[in-house]
Amino acid sequence: MNGHSLTYVDVVLDGEDRTFDLVDVHSLSNGRHPQCSVVLSADPMASRRHALVQRQDSGDYCLSDRGSRNGTTHNGVPVTSPVRLEDGESFTCAGGVFDMSVPPVDQGIIRAWIQNGAPNN
Repeated sequence: MNGHSLTYVDVVLDGEDRTFDLVDVHSLSNGRHPQCSVVLSADPMASRRHALVQRQDSGDYCLSDRGSRNGTTHNGVPVTSPVRLEDGESFTCAGGVFDMSVPPVDQGIIRAWIQNGAPNN
């Protein structure tokens, strides 16, 4: 699990393996725009606001293409409407391949947090 807890996305950017935890955030945006969660500034194939991973009220995560010029794929299939992301699946945005980790136990924890509120540490 790369030393990370709960739900996360792994991607190699500029030759460096990067991990983005998703438990404490509602969405993860990517693109060339500096306000994106994952900035793809070195990727000429990336749009300013390329794609979005968003946690739903159910605790599931969905992937949407944001009208990018070069598209987004999910398991090799072009994303034309929001698709649900499962543990171990991949999606591509421009030249980046993103690997999703959503362990089943984490989905249960996330659903409980949505319904009852996250515990205070």
